[in-house]
Amino acid sequence: MARSRRRLETAEPAVPDVFREILESAVAAGADSLDLEYVPEGLELCMTAGGTGIGTILDREVGGAVIDFLVAAAALRVRNRGTLQIQLGGQLYTLRVESHEHFGEWAFRVTLPRGDRR
Repeated sequence: MARSRRRLETAEPAVPDVFREILESAVAAGADSLDLEYVPEGLELCMTAGGTGIGTILDREVGGAVIDFLVAAAALRVRNRGTLQIQLGGQLYTLRVESHEHFGEWAFRVTLPRGDRR
């Protein structure tokens, strides 16, 4: 019983489909990072390349699933920075994830590898 429980606790969390699609778009667009922050409408997600960004709002349920995934996959329950590996378009990427408090809420930054740093 203890062995199977340990296996469940260390299993990789499933990537929410919407987040996988966003990451694939970000990589294809050459984005440097994604910033995620709760706003009254839901979860604001801003994709940044250079000094330019474009954003969207995910509803709270979908946004919550994305944040739950990031926290679990990058082990952010015990620290403010972590990494996670994800398969996108047949290629393995290592993403850096940071969390910080912003106006009383947690915000997150996912740093994407550049083409030469995959």
